[in-house]
Amino acid sequence: MKFEVMPPKRNEKYKLPIPLPEGKVLDDMEGNQWVLGKKIGSGGFGLIYLAFPTNKPEKDARHVVKVEYQENGPLFSELKFY
Repeated sequence: MKFEVMPPKRNEKYKLPIPLPEGKVLDDMEGNQWVLGKKIGSGGFGLIYLAFPTNKPEKDARHVVKVEYQENGPLFSELKFY
């Protein structure tokens, strides 16, 4: 008799957010504004975008932004700027 093992179901609360459009302006918790560049990654951790501050209009994105749903993290909605 052969038994098949089903893979574990992915917890539905860990969904990726809806992609944000390139050029969208986001505010961080310190009041800085960031312009999103192209999406460069995604996975269980959320979405990663290139970004640049609005006060430096050149598009040589030297920063990244991580976006994920509040329900994915243990404390709050995570929006990180590096």
